[in-house]
Amino acid sequence: MIVRRGCTNCMYFSHSQADVHGLLWLLLAVVCVLGAVVPVSAHPISLTDAVVDVRMDHVQIKLGVAIEDLVLYYELQANREFKYPADELREMAKEHQSFIHERLQIRGADGTLLAGHVQGMDTTQIPEDGVLQTEIKSRSIHYQIKYAVDKPHRFLTIRQVFGELQPASMDCLLLHNGFLLEKARQLASGQTYTIELDWDNPPTERPDYKTFRQNKEKQLRQRLGIASYSILYSFLYITPREVRHEILIPMLTLEKWVPLQRRDPDFLDVDEQKAAQKSLADFFSRGNPVTINGTVITPTLDRASFFGLDIRDFALNAPPRRVNVYQARVGLILSYRPSSPVRQLTVEWDTYNKYAPMLKSLVFVNDEDPFSQFFVKNAPGFEWTLAKVKRDKPQGVKDGLKVQQITQPWGKQIAGGVLRNVFTAINRDGDGEVFDALAVSVSPKLIREIYLQIKRALMVAEQGSASLHVRDVAVQSVEIVRGDGNQIMLQCRWQVTGTVEHWGHLHTRVDEFVGELTLSRERAGWLLDTFRVSEQKQQAIKTTLRYGG
Repeated sequence: MIVRRGCTNCMYFSHSQADVHGLLWLLLAVVCVLGAVVPVSAHPISLTDAVVDVRMDHVQIKLGVAIEDLVLYYELQANREFKYPADELREMAKEHQSFIHERLQIRGADGTLLAGHVQGMDTTQIPEDGVLQTEIKSRSIHYQIKYAVDKPHRFLTIRQVFGELQPASMDCLLLHNGFLLEKARQLASGQTYTIELDWDNPPTERPDYKTFRQNKEKQLRQRLGIASYSILYSFLYITPREVRHEILIPMLTLEKWVPLQRRDPDFLDVDEQKAAQKSLADFFSRGNPVTINGTVITPTLDRASFFGLDIRDFALNAPPRRVNVYQARVGLILSYRPSSPVRQLTVEWDTYNKYAPMLKSLVFVNDEDPFSQFFVKNAPGFEWTLAKVKRDKPQGVKDGLKVQQITQPWGKQIAGGVLRNVFTAINRDGDGEVFDALAVSVSPKLIREIYLQIKRALMVAEQGSASLHVRDVAVQSVEIVRGDGNQIMLQCRWQVTGTVEHWGHLHTRVDEFVGELTLSRERAGWLLDTFRVSEQKQQAIKTTLRYGG
């Protein structure tokens, strides 16, 4: 009996375990069926990888597409074995070629699309019995795509727009003649990336890490600090006279905020660039408030320029020309000018999009070394107190004041002091201070005329008519026309060295002047009675970085 009871108990337990196992298998089947849907729909990001190799006569791309993308794009269904049939996947992989051809775009230096065709398709990662739902992320199809070029391009622009049904990201590895050119980049759908190619010195061997870094640093210097053609750059200049925010932004990024009207979807003509000025001014006057000395200041859009890929375009403010929207960058200069010298400053940046989720600004305060400031949604503000710079009170020039007969050495010394006072007065914080500085060396009746004359002389047309900050005044030669009495006349040749800054660049210009000065002896110093410039020659502008890159 005991044994039977034991057997009965064993039989009872076995039946109960079988029922439980059956229930578990049923639940597992349900989970698997649901799981066939959940992982795919819960992972809505298309991930592809591309190796781009640029050669003299063609561009070769090896593109890896996860099988999961085919499932998502073409809404494929798994069979009862939780597999996607091999023949259906191969058919969709072939159909996907037209999708890639349309949505993977390579543009040459002139902005025109290069024609590409698929040379081959590798489907060896698709087993004959199909791909399990759990493997659709790990298995890929690889396409070989060739873009023929009729000449080597200095610039190539890559863009993918795979994100039709869901967000799409493409990891892009860039090669030049088979050698690493750039570190891998991740491109979101609709985003562009431009590379610059050196065909005079193309790579001939695989660089080591040190050489790679040196090449990148050299390229950064050549590009005047612009590391990428595809990201937003911000430069914030703080001086007592004004606060200036200069932004260099890819046009496609800008159009997420301000769509620009144009006839050709791929190009923006010069007249359309001019028409865009008002909408840009309106947009940037509404947001991103700047408060100076407790008052919100409305910005003036000093410049809205559309640049191509050549670094010289914005370094020297190239004249307007038609630009390709996928390669164009827009240079904006917003000036905030208070009624009194800047002391307390608050800057807020509240403009973001998927291509610009944050803003990194390089901040320049007077002539100090710049520093970085990050603006993000949860910390969009920046505050600064500008210390008042203690300036020496301008002094009149008294050299040789009691000398009856002015000789050439005295004349050079007198002219140097007076011209230095006149030209450096323009550096003062406000017009009132400028006029006060001029008054110590200029006859009262001439102050306004001299002020306007110096302003015109120091204007830099290449930089949007900005005014030079005078760094040095040096007299080269002096001829004494009249050297005795209460009034002397000097024929002079002198040089003025000045700088102007934009986009993180320091532009230095040297101007040579020839002119005639008439000076009167006064108790407080020599006063300029007449100032006639007969010749002004501008030397070539030298552009450098004020910061280390």
